[in-house]
Amino acid sequence: MKHYTKNLIMLLSIIALTYCALIFFVVSPTITGIHDSQKKLENGYSNISQLQGVKTELEKWEKNKNILDVMVANVDHLWPAESSTDIFSVKLKSAAKSNGISISSFSFSVPTEGKAEYSLEGTGSYSDIFNFVESIEKIDRFNTIPLLTIANNENQKLSFKILGEIYYGE
Repeated sequence: MKHYTKNLIMLLSIIALTYCALIFFVVSPTITGIHDSQKKLENGYSNISQLQGVKTELEKWEKNKNILDVMVANVDHLWPAESSTDIFSVKLKSAAKSNGISISSFSFSVPTEGKAEYSLEGTGSYSDIFNFVESIEKIDRFNTIPLLTIANNENQKLSFKILGEIYYGE
């Protein structure tokens, strides 16, 4: 019986060692692998969340691109690439006529470095001159008036001189 008990204890010890070895060499790496996979999955969810935010931003940029294209087209219209002054001259003379301004002289300088300067002299009432300057501001070409002088005239009208600039280029 001793021999039988001894063999049984030995057999149970071998089974226990095999079971411990099985746990140590098979189950433990499997659990570690599952744990690592769970961490990777959590990182993947985090990355997906971040990518979703990037996707949302890119979609906003795509929507804004259309608005930007319209804005660029408007800027191209206001600030053309060529130095042509013809259309601006016609619009300026039309604004003068519609505001009761009499133009005595009008000229452009040779365009240089992205701008063309113009000189305009004329006569009109104070309100006509004021409305004319407002009309110049509304002409759809980027322009500035760095100098405006107004003087009294003998015949109840004011004389004025405008030195202005229109811009072009890239």
